Amino acid sequence: MVDNVYDEPNYRANCGSPGLDTAILMSCVTQGSLYGVEYVEIYETDVRHLPVAITYTHNLLRLARWIPPGPIPPARSP
Repeated sequence: MVDNVYDEPNYRANCGSPGLDTAILMSCVTQGSLYGVEYVEIYETDVRHLPVAITYTHNLLRLARWIPPGPIPPARSP
C-alpha cells in the first residue's frame, strides 16, 4: 500500500474518488491478488480500524495459496 486508507481525506488509494474505507482497501487487495501478489503490507491504522477488510484480506490470500494453478482434477469415487 502506498498510504493508509482509513480516514485519509484525499482518497489516494482510490485515485482521489471518495468511497468507504473498507471497500477501498478490499478493492486494493483484490487487485493485488489478481496480479499474483503473495503478501500485502497494510498500515497499522487500517488494521486497527478496518477489521472486516483485514479478515477479507487474510481469507483471500490464504485461498490464493490453496488453489493450485491449472485445471482441478475430478474427485475420485470411493
